[in-house]
Amino acid sequence: MLKKANLIKKNKRGLSEIVAYAIMIAIAISLAVAVYAWLHDVINPKPALDCNEGTTVYLEGYSCSGNTLILNIKNNGGFDVSGVIVKISNDAANEPTIALQPDASGGAFPGYFQFNTLLQPGISLPAIFTNSSSGPIKRISYQPFVFINKKKVVCSGTAIKEPITGNGC
Repeated sequence: MLKKANLIKKNKRGLSEIVAYAIMIAIAISLAVAVYAWLHDVINPKPALDCNEGTTVYLEGYSCSGNTLILNIKNNGGFDVSGVIVKISNDAANEPTIALQPDASGGAFPGYFQFNTLLQPGISLPAIFTNSSSGPIKRISYQPFVFINKKKVVCSGTAIKEPITGNGC
């Protein structure tokens, strides 16, 4: 009888070790799956949104009246444009960094003018800003943006900087 009791104890001890190993293997597999899921997102991020290649605009002309600046923006690309980002400088040698305030029809964020209708290829529309900077505008920078999935996407590599000729605005 004593032999039988020892045999049962040995079997229970063997069963405990098997359960312990099974639990350790399950934990290791769970950790491996969690690390894989985390690394998958880190290594393969979602691609950054950008405009279609060939989305460009240019400054067809401008006019000043008091502290109002009217830019005639023409879409010379192949895709619709939602608006433009405009910055100015009062010094022709400096980068444009001053964001102008758009008029009420163009939005509320300084530097960003959103057209009421999409600016289609070959079409020109005015962008009206209030110039509250001190001194005449000597240099301007403008860049198109579009909306993709309701997100404002600035078209990378399309910023144009040019001097304002004459007395400036």
